[in-house]
Amino acid sequence: IGLRRRRVSRDERPRRIVEVETRFGKLPLKVSEGPTGPAQVKPEFDRCAEAAEAHGVPVREVLAAALAAFTTTGD
Repeated sequence: IGLRRRRVSRDERPRRIVEVETRFGKLPLKVSEGPTGPAQVKPEFDRCAEAAEAHGVPVREVLAAALAAFTTTGD
């Protein structure tokens, strides 16, 4: 029986919050950009869940609408 140890480091990519207009209202998205790879875009799940509940639709529909709005605005 043994124990292996290893140090790891973590680099954080700079991020910003943008709001997009959807048929469910304004929704925030986190946009992370860095020197390696394309930008990563993630809708704020809690706000999307609230909007889904208010409109009686699945959360995935609101998430998709937020991403589509970001893509079309080219922000």
